[in-house]
Amino acid sequence: MKKLLIILGVISFLITSCEDDYLDVTAPSNVDEDFVFASPADAQKVMNGIYDLWYDLDRRMYYDTEVVGSDSERHPENYSAQQRHIPEGLFASEFDIDYGSSKDTWTECYQIINRCNIMIESIEAKEEYQNDVAAGEPSPWTQVYGEAVAARATCYKLLVRYFGDVPYFNYAIRTTAQTDSLGLSSRDLIYDSEIEALQAAAPLMYRLGENNINAERFSGTYADAVIGRMAFDAAGYQLRRTDFDYGSVTFDQIGVENGTWQAKYVRRSDWQRYMELAKTHYLNVVNNPGSARLIENDDRGEGYNNPFQRNFQYLMDLQVSPESIYESGYTRGFNSDFPYSFGRPSGGGGSNAYPTKNYGQARIYASFYYGDFVPEDKRRDVTACVTANSGAASERLIDFSPGSREKGGLALNKLDEARFADPYIAAQRRSGCNWQQLRMADVMLDLAYASAATGDEATAKTYLTQVRSRAFDAEDQTEFVTNYVNALSGNALLDAIAFERKLELAGEGKT
Repeated sequence: MKKLLIILGVISFLITSCEDDYLDVTAPSNVDEDFVFASPADAQKVMNGIYDLWYDLDRRMYYDTEVVGSDSERHPENYSAQQRHIPEGLFASEFDIDYGSSKDTWTECYQIINRCNIMIESIEAKEEYQNDVAAGEPSPWTQVYGEAVAARATCYKLLVRYFGDVPYFNYAIRTTAQTDSLGLSSRDLIYDSEIEALQAAAPLMYRLGENNINAERFSGTYADAVIGRMAFDAAGYQLRRTDFDYGSVTFDQIGVENGTWQAKYVRRSDWQRYMELAKTHYLNVVNNPGSARLIENDDRGEGYNNPFQRNFQYLMDLQVSPESIYESGYTRGFNSDFPYSFGRPSGGGGSNAYPTKNYGQARIYASFYYGDFVPEDKRRDVTACVTANSGAASERLIDFSPGSREKGGLALNKLDEARFADPYIAAQRRSGCNWQQLRMADVMLDLAYASAATGDEATAKTYLTQVRSRAFDAEDQTEFVTNYVNALSGNALLDAIAFERKLELAGEGKT
């Protein structure tokens, strides 16, 4: 795992930012842009700078909303300990408009969006890029262009997820005058525009494994997955404003309108069209994944028999997992917040401990661990455990009283610094373990849901079966996989797929 190199002298204009205004950027000259984008390799250096920012993107809002937005995960401290527990209390009080995590995520997303727009405009003007597009085959120019498009779309996906209708621009902002009249845009416009851009870019990007593209970079495989996810989100129920003009879009509503919040819970009346689109692009991922695959066999030899855990061991061995569609790349000795917050907790000190301190930001509800998993499910004890590391090569029984480390309730267990191939003991948050942000099982379960929602139950059952099957030994397949899946239909099938996501992805901050 290595952090991608930034060539600061070449791309300084792209990393200029302002603390007070997310759109206050320094205007580069045409000469600067022509120099920076002289070749695909030079453009890739600019993209590498975006990846360098990416490792911290979404980290704080991810902590604050993804964990507590789940019915399997929770925070360990007292409710009053931190403002981020407000979502866990179903928003019994309001978030402060100046809440730091919200502001940081907003700012960082728009910084990346504008840098991507500068890249996109500059590359589109290149004759070499235009010729490669006309040829209709992936090239270094079309690949780096697609990476910028995928990064921008992902940022807009995050902004809509966290904030709803937000300002939208798909052109470079070089002066604040360009933003004087820029208000909120409908999320429907954002979904449609970014999906269209990705659909044009994805076929001209390399699939995973082609041309040395691994899961630490955005690939055509990833771009198809993002189209699928944006279409999936567009089809789903969302909280919508009642004081906003959504144009000709009509909605199906659940429940009653909340006059205080000026909001209603609805989905688009044409939601099936988007579910079909999600299904199409998720099928593109599983039918043309490049080197990505669902890990269905444990290749570690005698004494190992858990292909589900094998995925996470790749991360702990500082290797890119073959199940990953995208991992944010981290560098040992510099950063790696994922095990610290979403791994097995440790009471060790901040440095020179085995393992060093792991806070345990996310925990597992006991009712989920003991009530939702059947004992035969191999995912259960990989997902959660009842002990924490002491920080001195021993275990401590988890205390259910509020707190961190060995307190705070059942711990996550998918990542554990004591199980690293080469544990890093010099300092906390420096293990070098990548943050796996999208893996094949996630895509397959979304594909299963989209298929069931649009009436294709055969496809839905195929992918539900494939994901669920690896969680059980051969002698348990008939009872817990074949008979279980065959009995499902209609809403029961949809509910079962949603439940499978809970079993498969718990502890990974997936809602």
